Amino acid sequence: MMQTHNCALALGSNWCQNIADTRSLVDASISWLQKERVNILAISAFYQTKAFPANGDPDFVNAAILLETELSPNQLLKQMHEIENRLGRTRSERWERRVIDIDILFYDDDVRPDEKTHETWRDMTLSDQMVRIPDQLIVPHPRLQDRPFVLVPLCDVAPHWVHPILHKSVKQMHAALDDQALAGVTPL
Repeated sequence: MMQTHNCALALGSNWCQNIADTRSLVDASISWLQKERVNILAISAFYQTKAFPANGDPDFVNAAILLETELSPNQLLKQMHEIENRLGRTRSERWERRVIDIDILFYDDDVRPDEKTHETWRDMTLSDQMVRIPDQLIVPHPRLQDRPFVLVPLCDVAPHWVHPILHKSVKQMHAALDDQALAGVTPL
C-alpha cells in the first residue's frame, strides 16, 4: 500500500477583466485536480486580491486546497504544470498576468530541497524575487508566511498546520499580518 501525504496548494488567476470569468478558471483547475491522483479534503473560500506588483493587471481570484496524495512532491508538481498547460498557462516573464497559477504550499512537514536553500529563497529581496526563478521545487513555499492572498485562504483549510522551519501555525502567521495587508483580500 502506498503512503499518502497531506499537501496544500494555492491557486490563483488574473486572466480576465471580469472577476466571475477569472473565478471560473480557478474552478476549472480544481475540476482538473479532482481527476488526478489526489483526494481533495477541503477547498477554501475564493478571494479577490489586487495584482502584484501593481501594474494595472486585473485582480486575482485566489483559493487554497488541502489534499492527500500518493504522488511525490515532484510528481505532484508535474501534474500541476500539466493542468496549468491544459488551461493555457504560458511562462514568458516573472509574475506576468496568468490564466492559472498552482503552487505547492506544503507537503507534509517536508523541507525541500534543504533548510539552507529554503532560507535563501525565504530571505530574498523583492527585487531579486522579481527576476530569479528557482530551478527546483522548494517546500514549504518560501514566502507563504508573507502573503495575505495565500495565508487567508490557507487559514480556511489548514489553520493548524505548523511551518517546519518557522514553527508557527498558519493561524499564527495569519494573525501576524497587518490590517492593511488583510484588507486587500476580499471574500467573493
